[in-house]
Amino acid sequence: MIGLFRFFGWIANTLMALHLAIVFLNVHYQEKLNCINAFKIGFITAFIGVVYDLFTDPVATALKVWVWSHEGPWFGVPTGNFIGWFVILASSTIGYYFTISYGKSEMQRIALAIMSVIIGSLCVTSVMSLCIQLGIH
Repeated sequence: MIGLFRFFGWIANTLMALHLAIVFLNVHYQEKLNCINAFKIGFITAFIGVVYDLFTDPVATALKVWVWSHEGPWFGVPTGNFIGWFVILASSTIGYYFTISYGKSEMQRIALAIMSVIIGSLCVTSVMSLCIQLGIH
């Protein structure tokens, strides 16, 4: 049940953050984005998503919806949680915009989507490994 709650909650969070970033950057009329705008949208989406998470995770922690192996400084939520979500949101949004903006054919879009998932996964794994090595939980 928690997995389903998390899945739909983060879809709603991501879409809300993405649409706010698009409106904030005033690129909602553009079908394809250049590289700089794709990165801007990715980072603004990630920032908005993590700000939202700063409010929801303490409530979920207090209600014992989330139980952490290491309590963190933000109302018991570990810092690594926010870092991880930032990287996930940024990489997935940037990957999405690269796929729709630079894939000219169906095969190119499929290849870009697969590469985006692989690169995003490597980014998340690398950043979380670095957090663990630095003692950030």
